[in-house]
Amino acid sequence: MKLRHCVLFFLLFPTMVHASHTIHVGVFAFNNAEYALKSWQPTFDYLEKSLPGYHFVLKAYPPESSNYLKLDMAQKNLDFVITQPLNFVELQAELGATSLLTLEDQSGFSEFGSVIFTRADNQQVQSLNDIKHMVLAGASPVGLGGWLIGLHELDKKLDQSPLDFNQVMFLGVQENIVEAVLNSKADVGVVRTGFLEGMVENGRIDLELIKVINPIKKENFPYFLSTETFPEWALVKAPHTSTEIAKAVSVALLQLPKMSAPAQARGYSQWITAIDYQPVHALMKRLNVGVYSDHGKIAFWDYIRSHWLTYSVIVLLVFALVFSALRLVKLNRQIRKAKTCIENQYDRVLNSVSEGIFGLDLEGNCTFTNRAFISLMGWDSSELSTQTIEALQVQHGAVVNKQGMTRHFESSSSPVLDEQQSLMGKVIVLKDITEKLKQIEQEKTQQKEIEFLSRLNTMNEMVTGISHELNQPLTSIQTTAFALHLMVKNEQIPRDKLMESLDSISKQAEFSASIIQQLRQMLQKKPIVFEKVDLNAHVHRVLSLLKNEINTYKIEIKLDLATTLKPVNAQPTQIDQVILNLCKNAIEALKSHNTQNGYFLIESVQHEDGAELRFTDNGSGISLELQKDLFTPFISSKNNGLGLGLSISRSIIEQHYGRLLLQASRPGYTEFRLMIPYKEVLE
Repeated sequence: MKLRHCVLFFLLFPTMVHASHTIHVGVFAFNNAEYALKSWQPTFDYLEKSLPGYHFVLKAYPPESSNYLKLDMAQKNLDFVITQPLNFVELQAELGATSLLTLEDQSGFSEFGSVIFTRADNQQVQSLNDIKHMVLAGASPVGLGGWLIGLHELDKKLDQSPLDFNQVMFLGVQENIVEAVLNSKADVGVVRTGFLEGMVENGRIDLELIKVINPIKKENFPYFLSTETFPEWALVKAPHTSTEIAKAVSVALLQLPKMSAPAQARGYSQWITAIDYQPVHALMKRLNVGVYSDHGKIAFWDYIRSHWLTYSVIVLLVFALVFSALRLVKLNRQIRKAKTCIENQYDRVLNSVSEGIFGLDLEGNCTFTNRAFISLMGWDSSELSTQTIEALQVQHGAVVNKQGMTRHFESSSSPVLDEQQSLMGKVIVLKDITEKLKQIEQEKTQQKEIEFLSRLNTMNEMVTGISHELNQPLTSIQTTAFALHLMVKNEQIPRDKLMESLDSISKQAEFSASIIQQLRQMLQKKPIVFEKVDLNAHVHRVLSLLKNEINTYKIEIKLDLATTLKPVNAQPTQIDQVILNLCKNAIEALKSHNTQNGYFLIESVQHEDGAELRFTDNGSGISLELQKDLFTPFISSKNNGLGLGLSISRSIIEQHYGRLLLQASRPGYTEFRLMIPYKEVLE
């Protein structure tokens, strides 16, 4: 120990011989300036005791004052800075600052990273690939642990710009990020490593509510981690600060005991010799952040100065192009002399075209025709009259050719200019569309036939759809009446049983009549009568109607109905139709899936602004192709389905100002959600 003190004495001796000096230190303040100054002061009280003759003055710089921090260092108003890695890299790149020491947190690590997390019940996010089109929450655009490290990981794994995400929310402090994710205001959050554990330790959140995305295991690292790690905060020396003072401060801080009182006041463990901050440089370059916002972009004159040889070659090429242009002018004169040869080629090209072509001069006389024109019309240029030429220029004109056949043409014209760009005449191109028009007429006839058959099919499906809705109550009436007939015939019918059977027949008849009445109202667009409806009661009523079918296929019915569900303003029969349709769809899916453990779960959920029903089954699911048009009329996954049930159901719920949607579907899991608001519906 004595030897250690002697070494420290000789290291500090050069500073001790000087008079008292004031050392100005800037500290980066993420939360607030007052807290930063208060928490760092014990560390510098220790330095003043360890370094007699030096007085340390602290100044806090919030993130929005980072430019003032750079200005103060440039003007030699700061000797040292304690700051986060991103800010240090900017000071190093712009001012030549140097890192002396690196902070080690209370866990004993001098590196940190980010945690990318979501709610534990969020089944849509299982990996980084699922984050596309999600709402993300971070601290700030320049927050390293609270945003940029997480963004760096996404950029590497997904090769996706932050502009490609559905939405990015910057919420300032990291507590707001956790709150936004847990309250479903954001789908995914990015926070600094250790922050979630701190909130759990303080009893502010339950760890079971959090799911970490892309978890990474790092040897002895005590926190959740989703990314690579980067160096912790640094003690930074300004360029003008003397080496002797920097050495004295560094040695004193390295001698500060681990987990000492000054360290605990700020929440760190100890200082260690500076580690490599190049990974932070690489991150900023990849994301074009801060001093590297223009990384990869080179100004024009900078490019010329750094690539003078290439520029010289380009200049030479430009001169060569100018020389070539002059040479081309000379060649152009020679080309004119070869005009006669080109005109000979003209006739061959003109006659190889399948469209009919003829030329006109300024007086309207025909100057030439090609072979295709003569073949179609039978006339050459000398036989064309002015009237015939006018008829041929009519768009889609019908012209009788020399053989007496009517031909339909589509015409276009182009002006003919001389060397002085003066108009000499024009060229008419005729495209024979006679056969095309015949084909169009045939297609129109076929389309009318298809439309007629479609109308017949639609009427047939509508009749079948109505019978589908009425089949069950009429079957129930028939069965009950038959049983009642047998009991009356055998004179073995108690009065209460008779009344119960008659009441059942009456209810089923009323239900059938109400279906016809509501369908008629929907077709005639008449107003419907709304009343207070208990959705739980209607679920029980519909399930009772499906009891036989449920028992036949051994389907397990699970109910999780809210006991405090408030009634909604709705039309009872229409609500029954929607619930019945969703239940029968689930039963059909379970039948086609042919599972021995088929179940059908119905939940009711109380919301502040309305009530919700959720229908979940473990049946065959709905294909992705069908999901796109699931609520379109006449689209169905059933072999004998009409494709009207879901379309009509959604229309009914929208009349209630509610929503009916497919929440999720895959083999073994399908969930529909039905939501009706509590607001009064205009009847």
